[in-house]
Amino acid sequence: MKKHRLLGYARKNVHLYIFCAIMLILQVSIRVIAPTLLARIVDEVIGGKNYAIFPRLLCFMALAYLMPGVLGYFQEYTSDKISKRTSCFLRHDVFTAITKQDGDFFSSRTPADLMSRTTSDTDNIGFIFGFCGIFLIEIICIILTQFFALVRVNWKCGIVPLICMPIIGYLAIKSEKKGDKLSDSISDKRADLNQAASEAIMGVRTVKSFGKEEKEKERFSREASMFRRLSTSFDSLWVNWCTPQSVIALIMAPLAILIGGIEVINGNMSFGDLTMILEYTSELSWPMMEIGWLLVEISNARAGWRKVSAILDRKSKISDGEISTDDHRGVMKFEHVSFKNGDKELLHDVSFEITPGKTLAVMGPSGSGKSLIASLAVRFLDPTDGRVTINGVDMRDMTLRSAKDFSSIVTQDVFLFSDSVKNNIALGSRKTAKEEDIKSAAKDAEASSFIEKLENGWDTVIGERGVGLSGGQKQRLSIARAFLRKNQLLILDDATSALDMETERDIERTIREEGSRSLLITAHRISAVSSADEIIVLEDGRIAERGTHSELLSKRGLYWETYISQYPEEGDN
Repeated sequence: MKKHRLLGYARKNVHLYIFCAIMLILQVSIRVIAPTLLARIVDEVIGGKNYAIFPRLLCFMALAYLMPGVLGYFQEYTSDKISKRTSCFLRHDVFTAITKQDGDFFSSRTPADLMSRTTSDTDNIGFIFGFCGIFLIEIICIILTQFFALVRVNWKCGIVPLICMPIIGYLAIKSEKKGDKLSDSISDKRADLNQAASEAIMGVRTVKSFGKEEKEKERFSREASMFRRLSTSFDSLWVNWCTPQSVIALIMAPLAILIGGIEVINGNMSFGDLTMILEYTSELSWPMMEIGWLLVEISNARAGWRKVSAILDRKSKISDGEISTDDHRGVMKFEHVSFKNGDKELLHDVSFEITPGKTLAVMGPSGSGKSLIASLAVRFLDPTDGRVTINGVDMRDMTLRSAKDFSSIVTQDVFLFSDSVKNNIALGSRKTAKEEDIKSAAKDAEASSFIEKLENGWDTVIGERGVGLSGGQKQRLSIARAFLRKNQLLILDDATSALDMETERDIERTIREEGSRSLLITAHRISAVSSADEIIVLEDGRIAERGTHSELLSKRGLYWETYISQYPEEGDN
């Protein structure tokens, strides 16, 4: 699977690879020819005093040394293009794979980790596919052609690189194994560093309000220091393997010249042949010195590929069903639904139904399973036992589009994009939403009044996560966004917690007056659920109580205790 995927990215650039191959073949061929021209000048022009051929040889030699540079430019430009294209294709696939994942996937990974996978890791992999990979092939071709050309001139001089090259290869392979492990650690630590920075910046108001600037600086410094130590270890490893390789590569030329000089003295070679040996050994030296750098890049890419492949290979637990419907009205039922995370059961044997025009509320302490029910209702997760149905059809048998078109969810953690107020409200309906519909949805969400007071009104650009707006204003925009979609079921997952009670009641009244929608509310506040047609009280993932507001108060159980804690004055009556 992985090899097939790698070949897939290569096939997308096959025309560019062919062009690079042509440039490479021409460049390597000319590099082999150039020293022979220099040898003829030494032997025939300088030694033989045949000055008539000197201008012609000089022109050919100038071209022979100039052309590899020109060809190399086009090769490098094209290989860079391959790198960027591959990174772009891979980044798109990784991002697509991430968007298709289920809730469990995101609960076990941080945003910084996923950002690292889609940016630096894909760049490292693309670099290997393009510039670095083609450069490696170029180095191999140069080493082979220059070595055989050297042996052709004098086999004794070829003994030097024949001995040196295996030593360099051994050092490189031995060090690469250590570098591979360090690359993995560096990749993980880079994600941790990004996470520390992003949390401190995004939560800067909270940090400042609690006077925790120094603590966050210490945390960031700690992560940065660990990243620096790993990077330094990697750099040290690179230096330790590159230095011996460079020394060995550099002494090849003097040793080859020494042997060649003896051959000249013994009359077995000409001075022109000695010149060729110098050129060929010089051409052999620099590729060997680049091997260390190449192995660094390969180690980084391999570490990144393992992490990227883990995302690409992961199959979402939420699979697409076959039943598609355009009828998005009806009844949602939870039928003996349970949910386990590993060995821990978070929800046990929960059953209820939500009919059109009715409101169901779910209450309970933190961790009781309220938000889990909301996630199951919009199919962020699937139950481990039981089933959730829409008009009698198991949601797992429905297409994801049909299942998601049934409901809209508004969560407590509101995310607003760096876009206009109008476009943020129209997020899920931008292609079909009319301006009057957007304004009507905002009015129903009690958001029109503050929107019209903004500097540019509906066209005001708000920042990432709604910077510049209050918590209540963000929630109203999020509610307006859900209103605009006009789905059968509207889920408010603790979504009115930042609103005052009057605004909360006005929004719920608007929903009920519409009459055709179902409403699922999860909340802590009695005020948010008291007018619901049915209230379910959860405890440890189980239904502890259910009924209307008055029925639950009369039971004097968990609901009543919550009511008294929020309205202590009522306990005296």
